[in-house]
Amino acid sequence: MDPGSRWRNLPSGPSLKHLTDPSYGIPREQQKAALQELTRAHVESFNYAVHEGLGLAVQAIPPFEFAFKDERISFTILDAVISPPTVPKGTICKEANVYPAECRGRRSTYRGKLTADINWAVNGISKGIIKQFLGYVPIMVKSKLCNLRNLPPQALIEHHEEAEEMGGYFIINGIEKVIRMLIMPRRNFPIAMIRPKWKTRGPGYTQYGVSMHCVREEHSAVNMNLHYLENGTVMLNFIYRKELFFLPLGFALKALVSFSDYQIFQELIKGKEDDSFLRNSVSQMLRIVMEEGWLTQKQVLNYLGECFRVKLNVPDWYPNEQAAEFLFNQCICIHL
Repeated sequence: MDPGSRWRNLPSGPSLKHLTDPSYGIPREQQKAALQELTRAHVESFNYAVHEGLGLAVQAIPPFEFAFKDERISFTILDAVISPPTVPKGTICKEANVYPAECRGRRSTYRGKLTADINWAVNGISKGIIKQFLGYVPIMVKSKLCNLRNLPPQALIEHHEEAEEMGGYFIINGIEKVIRMLIMPRRNFPIAMIRPKWKTRGPGYTQYGVSMHCVREEHSAVNMNLHYLENGTVMLNFIYRKELFFLPLGFALKALVSFSDYQIFQELIKGKEDDSFLRNSVSQMLRIVMEEGWLTQKQVLNYLGECFRVKLNVPDWYPNEQAAEFLFNQCICIHL
């Protein structure tokens, strides 16, 4: 084969026109929208988390309360803010913006400061607000808190980034890392299932149950299960601080609503009035509560608060009913 034949077969002049184009190598004025769409879900999720989500999460944190010398002290987080990434710089300018390329080179984390406004009170009387630094939070590249946000391609190149940089990742110790999105159970939706492992929960337990992934508005979540027992009753199972608890469903129903036993019975068998097995099962669940001597919602809340308060670490001055309400707000159907 003639060594020069490969060059003779190449396309002629027009295919090389970009090399002689005066605008060759000059970045576009705006980034390509299609490329930015690839990571939009990640970026928007982070933007929600550090703004609306952070505010909702702060509101959901219960006050920290304790007694000191016969006085009740409480600390309540009022607000929290995450600042864009900065680094210390000299005495005149205390802080300066830092960019992802610098963090890659220094093998540092691209992060912003988390600062909270904490109100402290004595016996319910506010004594002032403390602005407290709580640590650092990694910042997603190209998010609202990123210093590259809304920069045109030319400015991105000047900061040692790709002209079409799309973000959606973090820089941890100089290494780019992505949070992988996982498929979770549908939130706040009961799913009936069969799990043979449930039989090992205790005597009388079966493989049948209902599971629910309860999620609040600020996205904190609790998994809750209803276990069907061999005698036809149901046991409620929930987790608090990594500890597993079981509660007869009748107690939970009586605590949640101020209905009489007959009203609860009518609601549970609605549409199945002719099902004698269901009627007997519901009657037995309510009878368990009645046999313990707890007839009203207030009595049941008082009983549950007395039983669980040692695990909840609530202040000593909380009445049992308030401790029970704290239990339900943190563990049982928290999305309601």
